[in-house]
Amino acid sequence: MLNITLSVFLIIALFLIVQGYTGGLVTKLIDAVVLVILSTLFVIVSIFLNEHLSGTTMNIIVGAILFLGLVILHLVWNALVLNTKNVEKLGSKKLVLRILGAPIGVVEAVVILWAVYGIMGALNMGGVSDRVLMETTNTPILLWLYNHNLIDIIVKALPFV
Repeated sequence: MLNITLSVFLIIALFLIVQGYTGGLVTKLIDAVVLVILSTLFVIVSIFLNEHLSGTTMNIIVGAILFLGLVILHLVWNALVLNTKNVEKLGSKKLVLRILGAPIGVVEAVVILWAVYGIMGALNMGGVSDRVLMETTNTPILLWLYNHNLIDIIVKALPFV
């Protein structure tokens, strides 16, 4: 049986590794920090929205909208801030920094996976959540990432959530 969760994670990771190589270490570190902040905010929003929603179908739609919003904001951040001429001054042309930027792409893929887990955990998404959690428990690396979810730790540490 095809593990869709792992397949999507690997495709995203591969894309972000290439992006990390082309962007360089400094740019990708800034990008990763922004992604953690945005992911945390979207998980908090999904927690608050869950209190006012009823029905699995509505939760799936809201979850998809939240995830798309996260992706769009991240792309806008890249387009507006990280693609300026100032980024070139950060040394993204040096080979060592480009090579070190690639692993940060994997970190970003993990943060995106953590955001998906957080949004799904906050919203009752029925069969979608069940499928992703089943695939997660059947894959050791995904299970480890699920159990060590930094976004979940940050959200639980906030006093107002």
